[in-house]
Amino acid sequence: MAPSSAPSLVRKILRSTRNTFGLFRQYHAARFPEHDPDENLTTDDLMDTSSGSPLNHPVDPYYAYPTRSSFLLGEWYWNDGVKKSQSSFRNLLKIVGNADFRPQDVAGVNWRLIDAQLGGDSRGDGEDNWEDERDDRDWIETLINIMVPFHK
Repeated sequence: MAPSSAPSLVRKILRSTRNTFGLFRQYHAARFPEHDPDENLTTDDLMDTSSGSPLNHPVDPYYAYPTRSSFLLGEWYWNDGVKKSQSSFRNLLKIVGNADFRPQDVAGVNWRLIDAQLGGDSRGDGEDNWEDERDDRDWIETLINIMVPFHK
């Protein structure tokens, strides 16, 4: 029997190169496609909901904060710089001086629970360690001697 001159129809797994996010495409084919597989994608193709269903927006627009006033204070605390300045203080005064600000909305707020929820701990029972806090339990201290040569 003579060998066939038709191209091989054997499928194999082909992987594209990784992009800057480390993602790649995998094809079960004899060769890579000659067109961009994403060129005709729409936003509906990228969503888990159908186009006729309402989008599942959170009911509370200020989650994990219970009220707008608590959200504004939390936003000021986290996003208005690590070290507070005169400018930052003026921003705080704009929040608490606004006619819509309600002190009773922030009086009993569980800030630790909110911070835990924002950090991904929905139960709020995680340890109270921030990444920039020093935790001496993570370090082992050992004295060492280093010989440093000096030119004379």
